Amino acid sequence: MTKKKKKKKKKKKKKKKKKKKKKKKKKKKKKKKKKKKKKKKKKKCVKATRIKFHPKATQCSGMVRQLNNGDLVCLKHVTSPVMYRTALQHCSSERGYLVAVKTGPKLDMVRALVKYSNAWVGMHRLPDQHLVWAGDGENLTQYQKENIFSSGEPNNAGGGENCVEFSVDFQRLNDISCEMLKTFICERDLPRLAEKKNPTEV
Repeated sequence: MTKKKKKKKKKKKKKKKKKKKKKKKKKKKKKKKKKKKKKKKKKKCVKATRIKFHPKATQCSGMVRQLNNGDLVCLKHVTSPVMYRTALQHCSSERGYLVAVKTGPKLDMVRALVKYSNAWVGMHRLPDQHLVWAGDGENLTQYQKENIFSSGEPNNAGGGENCVEFSVDFQRLNDISCEMLKTFICERDLPRLAEKKNPTEV
């Protein structure tokens, strides 16, 4: 074998080694870039979501929202029409209660859930004629009368309107006879979450 041929072979080998090194470097750079991108995406996701949902939140088959105190609430629209008392019992059997619509944001949640048929909410009239929320027994407030109920309601027309519904037509609450058949909304509290900035008041 001549010296020239040997030199050529050596040169070829060197070139091959250089190419391999370059390829390895490129692969390493690509891997590093991918890792950096993944880290950036993860950071962005954390910033966007902020809420760390408790595993039990997945048990809610309806709408989930966070309360001001950090708790989650689950609202579920049951579309089988029943009388008020049956609706109360059904929600209680699911460890909940008929929805309490005490604020504007909560009314918006109900509007988003109920589209086609009026639905029972958790309010009824006591023998002394006071309307109370079924979940905690609190009295109806003046704010709720003016902002949650339809104009001129509750009026207890005919003296027999002892329960309350969400009216699809008026998009507000209305008192009505407890014997009517309506769909209904169950509310259920879910476990407390980690703190969240600017929580939605419900």
